Amino acid sequence: EKIREATKGLGTDEDALIQTLGSRDIHERYLIAYRYKETYNQDLKTLMRKETSGNFGVLIKLLALPIPDAEAKIINMATKGLGTNEKLLWSVICGRQ
Repeated sequence: EKIREATKGLGTDEDALIQTLGSRDIHERYLIAYRYKETYNQDLKTLMRKETSGNFGVLIKLLALPIPDAEAKIINMATKGLGTNEKLLWSVICGRQ
């Protein structure tokens, strides 16, 4: 419900998105994304793509994805174009415990 309110109408309440998604662990975020689609018949990732932009948008979209999908996206971003971004790769390769 908080996500829906944060994205309703003109503009986006970014603080509400941060509080709602940023303060949850990975399993809770997965359940939020699953329930959002079930409740509102809209994919949370698609909604975040429409409502956010820039680095903040990238972060929020990653938070809305299941972990394997988010890690695949990070690896894709790290290896896109010329060269690689080793910091992003290391965060995925060494980030899990």
